[in-house]
Amino acid sequence: MQVNNLKVSPFLLVIALLYISLLVISNFVGAKIANIFSFNIPTSLLFFPLIYIMNNIITEIYGFQVSKILIWSAFSVNFVVIIGCLISTYIPASSLWTHQEASEIIFRQSPRILFASLLGYLCSSFINSIILSKLKVSLLGKYFYIRVLASTSIASLVDSGIFCSLAFYNTIPNEVLLNIISLESIFKFSYELIALPIVSIIVAYVKLKEKLDVYDTTVNYNLFKVFN
Repeated sequence: MQVNNLKVSPFLLVIALLYISLLVISNFVGAKIANIFSFNIPTSLLFFPLIYIMNNIITEIYGFQVSKILIWSAFSVNFVVIIGCLISTYIPASSLWTHQEASEIIFRQSPRILFASLLGYLCSSFINSIILSKLKVSLLGKYFYIRVLASTSIASLVDSGIFCSLAFYNTIPNEVLLNIISLESIFKFSYELIALPIVSIIVAYVKLKEKLDVYDTTVNYNLFKVFN
């Protein structure tokens, strides 16, 4: 298969599957609050930042067009999974099944939270990819660390702002809401900062193996024109 004359390599296929899987996992484990170093945070924060990392890798190597396809593909798969799991909870349970209540807790999440999660993902992922794409062109491919941290910091703030505002507004005090948004944004940024040395090695290795380093000088940034 080819996208814009780009042959889909095994590496691209594997990272795309991991990317989609992590988004599905993040949405389902987000209902659980974990205690990490005395901080109470959604379990999804342990997985969701990896999506930004993979988005950065894809955009840096293959360009925005491929990243755009991946973002929409992950969104579509996640939406189908959510609907499928939701339908399964309404199918009459067998007398042998004693966990109906538990499955409903997991799979019947609030529509408000699901909407907030999906919208936050879409907006932040596209912002992250577009900023990284444009900075790569304007900075002639240099300063990878600065470009990644700049795109991730803005995208993290957008995601946390959209999700927390839509999911929790009028349910918790505004001061608490702002603290949660700040904490989540800092956590995601720190996650990226720690992983950046490894990410840079992966990017350099894949560019060498794929003999590819796309610059989006003529790319179409129309988010709804997925396939050229």
